[in-house]
Parts: sequence; C-alpha cells; structure tokens
Amino acid sequence: MNQILRKTEHGGDIYSYPGVIDFSANINPLGPPPGVIQAAMDSIACIGNYPDPEKRKLTALLARKEKVGKENIIIGSGAAELIYASVMALRPKKAFLVTPVFSEYEKILRQTGCGLIRYELSEEKGFQAGEDLPDRITGETDMVILVNPNNPSGGIMDKELCRRIFRKCMEMDCVLLVDECFMDFADGSEQVYFREFLDESGDISLSADHCGRDREKGGLIILKAFTKMYAVPGVRLGYAIVPEHLLADRIRGVLQPWNVSVVAEACGIAALNEEGYRERTAAFVKKEKKRLMKALRECGFTVFPSAANYILFKGNPGLKEKLLEKSILIRSCADYEGLDERYYRIAVRTEAENRLFISALNELIAGRKVI
Repeated sequence: MNQILRKTEHGGDIYSYPGVIDFSANINPLGPPPGVIQAAMDSIACIGNYPDPEKRKLTALLARKEKVGKENIIIGSGAAELIYASVMALRPKKAFLVTPVFSEYEKILRQTGCGLIRYELSEEKGFQAGEDLPDRITGETDMVILVNPNNPSGGIMDKELCRRIFRKCMEMDCVLLVDECFMDFADGSEQVYFREFLDESGDISLSADHCGRDREKGGLIILKAFTKMYAVPGVRLGYAIVPEHLLADRIRGVLQPWNVSVVAEACGIAALNEEGYRERTAAFVKKEKKRLMKALRECGFTVFPSAANYILFKGNPGLKEKLLEKSILIRSCADYEGLDERYYRIAVRTEAENRLFISALNELIAGRKVI
C-alpha cells in the first residue's frame, strides 16, 4: 500500500474502545509516582497564569541531570512535538531511517519533501540492527534517525555499534537524531546513552565541556520523554539535548510560545525529584515481561527480543478483534512500514492485568480462535 495513503494509528486509543484494558500504549504499569500526581494537583492553582515561556525551573534541573548547559536543553509538549520541530527547522533533503519505526518520523519527513533511505530490520534477525548499519550512511545523507530501543520491536543496539554510528555521522557531517524515550526501561547492562559519546568524540563542539561551539554542518539531537517512564501521557512533556547552540536555536525557533503548560512543567520537576522510581520500574518490567513472553511462546506465537517495556510478536490476522471481545486492547502493527496484520505489540501491564491477558489468550487457543 502507498505509505502516504496508509492509515496511521497509535496506541492508547481508549476513546474508540471504552472500558478496555489497554495493552496498546507503552506506559509505565506502576502509574505516575505519588509526588507527580500531587504536583499536578497543586499546579492547578496556577492555571490562571501563563506558563513560563523559558521553562526555567525544569530546564535548570534537566541541565544539571544531563550535565549540559541550560541552553542545550529544549523542552517540548511531548517528544512528538520535538520530532516535528527538528525536521521543520532543519529541512533535510535525504534522511536515513531504520524501519519499522514510530510512524510520525516518516510522516513529517514526507510532509517536508525529504527523500528516504531505509535500513530495514528483518524478522530473520529478530528485528535487530546489523553491524553493517554505519557503512550504509553516506555523504548524501543529511539526517540519520535512530530509535533505540526500537519501537515497535524493542530491539536495542549495543554500545559499540552505537559508538560507530555516532562517529560515522560526525565524520559525514550529518545530523544524528536519537530517540531514547524507552531506554530507561532497559536492563542496566543493556542501556546505551548517546550522551556518553560526547566526551569521547574528540570534536570540541560536541564535548560536554564545550557545548555550544558550533559545527558548520551536522550535529546531535537526543530525544527523551517523561510520558513513558513517569506514566503521564496526558500532560505531554518531553525534551531534547542539543549540544550545539546554533542547532538548538533553530529548533527552538519553530516551537510555539508557551508550548508547555504549568501542569506539565510541575509534573516534570516532581518526576526529576523521584528517588529509585526508575530502578523499581525496570525491575518490575523485566520480571513481568519475561512472564508475558513465555506465555506468548507457549501459545505458539513468534516473539521477538525486547529491551523495552513492550513486546512485538507474530501470529495470525484478527487477534486484536478477538481480544477486544474480551475487553483487551492490543496494538496492531499493520500500519508500520515492513510489518502487516500478523504483527502485534503489547505493553507490560500490572501483574493482575497481565494474568488476565494470558488467561484470555489461553481461552482463545482452547476455543481454536487463535493459531
């Protein structure tokens, strides 16, 4: 099907399916931390005022956390806004995209007339990137886009491969945009943050101590979100780390004023003050993901490796509809480039919800409604 005409859907559409247990959205199953909920409630008293257009308090906290200057932090209304802003600001003519991938990347690239070079992940390799990926990046590429861990597969690239990609992009003077929105869910031994490569680069414009000295071309953009880890998709909050001032200013220049509400900023500040929440989440997700993957395999599905809080698996068409009859919503991956109606994605949910999902699958198998 022509990709321009292909209908794009997203997880979390509980409004079309009221009353379901939602396995389609990749949100922390532990829910928002109590401190974040309290901050949201307290901030309601301030909704009679405009938000701070500079997001000063949250920017300062993020700069301290990421060990960069405040001018190297860009805060947006979710990572999706920053994806659009980055492409709109830079207007790449040719982008290198690892697929299958979150649909908004290809959508905005096509809207701006950008040509695409696809690096297609294969089922045979478990949707894992190969060692040849850096060699496929050439001088005709303006922008390289990586989602690590990948969405929808959850596949993760190891540190040495990431380092090689980073160095190749800097050599080629192309912009490297890395989406790390799900990295915090990965096991500690698997985690790779491109922020670590700044001091290794040998490029003074990219080192942490010299953020702001600009290259003539290329650069690094790292996207992160509060949405997934802190379970606050309703408030819309994400940020980018951009070492070069000139590049950061161009992206910042296409954002709307007051793009982050007072409630969203308050939630972000509270989230950054949480102690041990990410570690507890990662441990819980690891345990429950293992149980879900085992159950899926026992039901006869093909299950792919995942470092994130979601699982990609392959079965027969029609599973989404059968589970909806049991008030369970899963994500069909039919709208992802390179996948079709046989592929599905589920998020790790609470223990009780995961048990219900497994029970529903077993009932379908017993009734021969799923093969």
